[in-house]
Amino acid sequence: MKWNKHNMSEALDPRLNEPFGVGRNAGRLLFDFAAMLSAFADHDNNHVLDFGCGTGWISEFLCRAGFDVTGVDINTNSEEIFGKRLQTDKRITPSRFRFRHADGHRLSFNDGTFGHLVCFDSLHHMADYRKVFAEMYRVLDPHGRAVFVEPGARHSSSNETREFVEKYKKDDPTWLEKDVILEEIFALAKEVGFQDAKILPHLLPNMKIYDMEEWIQFAKGKKVGGVLGIDYMRHLADLNYNGRIIFYLQK
Repeated sequence: MKWNKHNMSEALDPRLNEPFGVGRNAGRLLFDFAAMLSAFADHDNNHVLDFGCGTGWISEFLCRAGFDVTGVDINTNSEEIFGKRLQTDKRITPSRFRFRHADGHRLSFNDGTFGHLVCFDSLHHMADYRKVFAEMYRVLDPHGRAVFVEPGARHSSSNETREFVEKYKKDDPTWLEKDVILEEIFALAKEVGFQDAKILPHLLPNMKIYDMEEWIQFAKGKKVGGVLGIDYMRHLADLNYNGRIIFYLQK
């Protein structure tokens, strides 16, 4: 690509730099992305729906990983950003990277179109989880899988959420910040037809730090002061229920 001053100004658009350089924890986002991708099934259908795609960084990463990606979002600005991503980096294949404006409760795709659906930090903004799951189920093919990275059961009341709403969304009456409670999610998913639900427990790398010698002893199955193992499991369980949950629904 031949760079010029105009190209550089587009490349520096903060929306194009996400998740880098826009004030979000890039390490956490990339860790979550990798965990999400690890939940993909070995599937012949290479078409992926990025549900609630926002600035399209998930879509771009998936496209770079070899998938045919369609991003959907209710925000019409997303289409502009998708176009800018294509203009900024010609290594993205336009035929495998597209956007469609849609409400998550009504997806304008044929039945069985996608092999995978990814939902990265978007489910908790949806008004009706059951309608959303029904649409997700419909657009997935018979072996399709919906993979989620979402905040957990205490999201709506967390300090992080309150601060975000106060700073950015306090004047938007349509903005929703809901809890994602595993029992509720799995029950609704089963109602619409999903056959199985699996959770991928992860402890974020920057959440808890342990002394190296104690950790080695714990890893070998030895008790370290009778505390470390219990401490680790407590943090693991709390994070993967109340804090950050990564799971998938299998059609």
